[in-house]
Amino acid sequence: PSTPIRRTPLKSRHDFSGNENSSAFLPSHYHTPTRPSNYRTSSGQGPASPMIACSNHTLNSISYNGRNRLKFKPYLLMGVAFVGLLVFGRAFVNITAASRLKRELAEAQELHAKNSRALNAAKSTSVNLEQRAAISERENMQMKDRLDLQIKQKESELKKKAQMKKREDAITKQVRYLEKQVQEVSRREAIERFGSGPHFVEFSVIFADMEDHELPSKFKVEMAPLDLMPHSVLLFLEMVEKRLWDETAFVHHADHIISATPTVYHNGESKREEFEKAGLSHVAFQEYTEEYSHDPYTLGFSGRPGGPDFYVSTMNNREMHGPGGQLDADLVEEADPCFAKVVEGFDVVDKIYQKDSEAPLDIHVVGIITA
Repeated sequence: PSTPIRRTPLKSRHDFSGNENSSAFLPSHYHTPTRPSNYRTSSGQGPASPMIACSNHTLNSISYNGRNRLKFKPYLLMGVAFVGLLVFGRAFVNITAASRLKRELAEAQELHAKNSRALNAAKSTSVNLEQRAAISERENMQMKDRLDLQIKQKESELKKKAQMKKREDAITKQVRYLEKQVQEVSRREAIERFGSGPHFVEFSVIFADMEDHELPSKFKVEMAPLDLMPHSVLLFLEMVEKRLWDETAFVHHADHIISATPTVYHNGESKREEFEKAGLSHVAFQEYTEEYSHDPYTLGFSGRPGGPDFYVSTMNNREMHGPGGQLDADLVEEADPCFAKVVEGFDVVDKIYQKDSEAPLDIHVVGIITA
């Protein structure tokens, strides 16, 4: 059975929980009573407070709207929060992208700067290389010009040397021809004046320590054949014929020879001028043959040109007085003329060598009385 409804005037705007009654502000048709409210307290002892029951539609609408507001409020907050998160996420993404772009831009600018520096360095290097290439090309051209000039000079020198060699060969050929002519003329003159030979010359010598009663010592030399040494033989025979070697001397000059000099043995006066006046001071050329060379006891003209001094070899002097033996000569290939050899009086020659070796250099110890 339903509980009788008591009408209680609404004095305030509190709701069912004791607060202001919100139904006071509702339209008038919401206050039309219909049926008693079944609302009871949580203990089930009836209504907590008497109220005027409204229609079910009105009460349900009010309760539904209130509950819906409370129900959707968290979702709304969640939506707002989600939107905020989306906005924040988008903003974070944009900020991150902007930072990345800024960083990439800075890296790009730095790379551009590096590339610019590298390009400038490459341009500078290219310019330097071009300059160096130009300098190298100039130097190469200058070197080429110098080499060409040197080659031309060398070719000119070789050409001059070839011409000189050709000229020397022609002169040598002519000299050899003249030497042959001199030899032929000397041979004819020697035969006409002294016979065809053999020819001999005898030397009479005295020694410084001889007693007054002692006779001069003698040795004899045979002249070389006219077919081998005609010019030197003729010159010496002419010297002997004009008695130019009389009263001259043998002196100590070297250990390997006995040297005869045109000096008066008893007063030391020179007789070279007499040889020169006679035109017999030296040979016209260094006549020499390997068939008649400087063996022991042979006679040869000394000096360049040879004469008038001569020497007697006391040992084999083929190397020392042969071709190339006199290194101080202008023409090293020349040799001393060898024109005679001792054939008698070897003991006298040995005594002359002994006395010369005991005496000081250039001291007259043996005199040539006659030749």
